[in-house]
Amino acid sequence: MALESGVITKWDPMTVIHLPVGTEALYAGDLCSFESSAVVLFNAVGNNTTFCGVTFAKKDSDVATGTYIPLATKCILSVPLTSAAYFLGQGLKYDGTTRNQLVDHGASAADTIAWYHDEPATTTRANVLIDIVQLVMVAGIYETPVV
Repeated sequence: MALESGVITKWDPMTVIHLPVGTEALYAGDLCSFESSAVVLFNAVGNNTTFCGVTFAKKDSDVATGTYIPLATKCILSVPLTSAAYFLGQGLKYDGTTRNQLVDHGASAADTIAWYHDEPATTTRANVLIDIVQLVMVAGIYETPVV
């Protein structure tokens, strides 16, 4: 199976933050959460309250745990989607199974982490808007001082 990272197409440089990274491998364009004082791969629908942004950098065995990495907290990201019809502004959540793949939030608007930001279409990849401040989830992110 091919690795499906997102591709950051536009970002606001004023909203880039640096947080310490955990032990797992991350790739540029990965959706991330901030758990146990470290950035980790976003990997569960219920993690929407710890969602902290999108990585700019790759984290592999050459990067020490605890090293600060840059994250986009407001950006347009091209990501894989579960095949369906989408419309501009539609709320999206993590699909719960595939790395970085999003799906319509359906009745669970509380799980929203992004909004569809493309022409209406039935598709499996599109641009989405990531905006942490709009999601009102900054309280958990800024508990660790940003250096």
